[in-house]
Amino acid sequence: MNIRTFTFLIFGIALVMIATRKFVLVDSMYFSSYADLFSDDQIKELIFFKTKWQWLGYILIPVVYLLKCLAVALCLSLATYFIYERFLYEKMFSVVIKAEFIFIVPALTKLFWFLFFVKNYTIQDFQYFYPLSMLNIFSPNSLETWLIYPLQVLNIFELIYWIVLAYLWNGVRQYNSGAKTGVRKPGIFF
Repeated sequence: MNIRTFTFLIFGIALVMIATRKFVLVDSMYFSSYADLFSDDQIKELIFFKTKWQWLGYILIPVVYLLKCLAVALCLSLATYFIYERFLYEKMFSVVIKAEFIFIVPALTKLFWFLFFVKNYTIQDFQYFYPLSMLNIFSPNSLETWLIYPLQVLNIFELIYWIVLAYLWNGVRQYNSGAKTGVRKPGIFF
């Protein structure tokens, strides 16, 4: 089941990525974003370079998400082991994959936002927009550069991800302990 679910996750992410590159990150956006900085030939060269190497991004999707899911599953499995003396790596990996589907929603929201609601935008507008994030409260141009990413990460979808992850982790823990309460091992978490 993990392989099918992971494949479906990767397929969904790749579809959103392809649609975004095809319908939102169009050549005219690059010309409008970089017209003041580069000549038309330089912008065409940038677009050619982007088109030439975009296949690498598609290949890296499964690798990056696999590493991310493996790392989060390892952390959850170690926490489960330290608390309940059970190492449930495969089940935690399944939990993490299911929770990762949440991040398709903001990607789809961003795609539809720029397809239907915003017509004139630059690459900076696209980069700085993240649905329901703290960055939307501020003007990115008025912030220090180092603040942009942390404010993008502080968003509703990240909160939902952690809540779903905790809920699914608790379900696996209860299923494996055989009781609703679970017996905690005394130690560093008390």
